[in-house]
Amino acid sequence: PPDLKLDTPAIERLKEKRCIESTTYMRASHMKLLAAWRDDVVREGKRTYTAADGRIHQISLTGTCLNCHSNKDKFCDRCHDYSGAKPACWSCHIIPEEVR
Repeated sequence: PPDLKLDTPAIERLKEKRCIESTTYMRASHMKLLAAWRDDVVREGKRTYTAADGRIHQISLTGTCLNCHSNKDKFCDRCHDYSGAKPACWSCHIIPEEVR
């Protein structure tokens, strides 16, 4: 797997550097999580997610995930390119750098 850059300003400011779920879970299942989030928001109006450790997060690709992982080209794209994945996230979501 590619070496992912976790040196974004938001991650650097964190006292404890951890994602909403474990690294192992996120590597294997982040697309399942994002699909479940989409369904929860669109079909049920649910806006918060309770992680396995009890922490509560806002359900938001751009507001939660990309708040920390703001380096899409060095984080998301590196793994997706490596694995040949073609996620459709950006057909609905705006890449944060494009909003200026």
